[in-house]
Amino acid sequence: MNRIHDRWSANLAVAAALTVIVIAAGCSTSSLKELSFFRDGSAETEKAKSKQDIAEEISAAFHGQDSATLAIWHESFEDAQDAAMRSGKPILADFTGGDWCHWCIKLEEDVFEKEKFKQWAKENVTLLELNFPRQSSAVKSQNKALARQYKVTGYPTVLLLTPEGEVLGKLGYGADVNKWVQSADDILSR
Repeated sequence: MNRIHDRWSANLAVAAALTVIVIAAGCSTSSLKELSFFRDGSAETEKAKSKQDIAEEISAAFHGQDSATLAIWHESFEDAQDAAMRSGKPILADFTGGDWCHWCIKLEEDVFEKEKFKQWAKENVTLLELNFPRQSSAVKSQNKALARQYKVTGYPTVLLLTPEGEVLGKLGYGADVNKWVQSADDILSR
């Protein structure tokens, strides 16, 4: 283990007081992303980045995307509510069977993975994924309780909620990202 650590250490120059280096399997040092936890380098004015900023940078590094257009999905309803309260944006809650539901997977591919949706989401909503995987999951009990609370009976069901959790509207699968985003905008503008 020390040989691997020493080899990577010799190739990396860490500039900030606290730095995270994201290493994806099979990458070289030339493709590493360095993520500093501080906005600037001077000791007198160091300001910690928010957990959201850090999460966006780390997720962007793993997905090879610019964090400016990255859509961050929360898995905890409480975390999504906190983020929605801070931003003043409604919550888009996606009730999904991400590893078994054909239409959920199609919604992910046809809408949620598109740049138009990501940009729209970043500007308009706080994202919450409520997944019901076939495999067990730590958040499965939270998601079941929320599905009962919001009377979700099929997947995918996408609810637009106020930060307090009140339903603004409901969407499902849609193959066209432009029409899907327009439908979501129509609900938000009511």
